[in-house]
Amino acid sequence: MVVRCSRYRRANRPRTGSHRRTDAGLQARGAVKLAEIDSRLTELTAVRDTLRAALAAGCDDLIACSESPCCPVPFATADSDDCDR
Repeated sequence: MVVRCSRYRRANRPRTGSHRRTDAGLQARGAVKLAEIDSRLTELTAVRDTLRAALAAGCDDLIACSESPCCPVPFATADSDDCDR
């Protein structure tokens, strides 16, 4: 177990010396990573909101719910405005 732990630390510590990566491009890499994170957050927010809507609609069975015009799964439609909630 100690061997694995030291291997983990060695593999994940910052590189130093001649193999050190320069910070050139850090701004660009950071911007790309932030865009990826923002995109994923948008997707997760949509999933969360859909799940909340399904719970609020009282969905107990996804198949039965999906056959209803008021079903919020996978996405609410224009017809869902006609539903009594």
